[in-house]
Amino acid sequence: MAGLRTLALVSNEIGPAGARALAGSPHLAGLTELRLSGNRIRAEGARALLDSPHLAGVRSFGLYGALWGVAEVQQMVGLPRVAQLTGLDVGNCFEQDFNRRLLRALVTPPNLARLRSLGIGTNELRDEGARTLASSPVLARLTALDRLREPHRRRWRPGAGLLAPPGPVDDA
Repeated sequence: MAGLRTLALVSNEIGPAGARALAGSPHLAGLTELRLSGNRIRAEGARALLDSPHLAGVRSFGLYGALWGVAEVQQMVGLPRVAQLTGLDVGNCFEQDFNRRLLRALVTPPNLARLRSLGIGTNELRDEGARTLASSPVLARLTALDRLREPHRRRWRPGAGLLAPPGPVDDA
C-alpha cells in the first residue's frame, strides 16, 4: 500500500477502536486524504488519527457524520495537527445548536487558517451561520464551502458570496 494516497472507508461502522488501528498502521504513511464519513469514530478516534506519526501527510480529513456534537468538534479542531489540513468535512456532526457554539469553534482557532475546503453540510447553518463564516478572517482562504443538505450538494464559489445561490459541485 505504499502508493496509496486516498483511503475512503465510508459508512463501515468504524468506531474509536478501528480509528486507533488505522492510526497505528505504518502501511498508511503515504496517505494525503482520509475519508471516514458515516462512521462513529468520535473525538477519541479523530485524536488518534491526527496524533498518528503514520498519518502526518494527511491534508484532507473527511468526517461527515463521524463526530457527534459541539464538544467533540471543538476537541478535534483544537488539536495542533489540524493546522496542516487544507480540507475538512465535519458535515452532519452537530446537535441542534450549530449556529452559535459550533460555528465559533470552527472560526476561532487560528490552526484552521490553511483550510481551502470546509464541509459543513446538513448542520442547519442558516443565514446567521453563513454571515459568521463570511466575516471570519480565519477562513478567508476557503475556495470551497459545502453548506447545503444532501442530496442537493452544492458548493460555494469564491466571489459568489456566502448567501448567494451556490453553483453545482465540481467533482473534477
